Amino acid sequence: MKTVFDVAIPGICGLGLHFKLDGFRLIYSCIAILMWAASGAFSLEYMAHYEKRRKYYVFLWVTFFATVGVFLSADLYTTFIFFEIMSLYLLRLGGVRRKEGEP
Repeated sequence: MKTVFDVAIPGICGLGLHFKLDGFRLIYSCIAILMWAASGAFSLEYMAHYEKRRKYYVFLWVTFFATVGVFLSADLYTTFIFFEIMSLYLLRLGGVRRKEGEP
């Protein structure tokens, strides 16, 4: 498969981050973009009456960027870093609607 771009960012998290874009990664990234755009658009009305909308959208978009980071990662270390970011923010995204005092 022909690589469209290949980026290495040395010194981040000790080992550096390495991203690559080729055909399959492009398809997965485009699917993620469509899914998150639809999710963001449909959630505007759904989240209109919630107090913590800003927190929800911050978590939603950080999760999106982490997901795209997983898809574009070129090595296991970069995949691990972005998968952990995605997991932590998804955990918090699920708790946005939780009321104070609930477990």
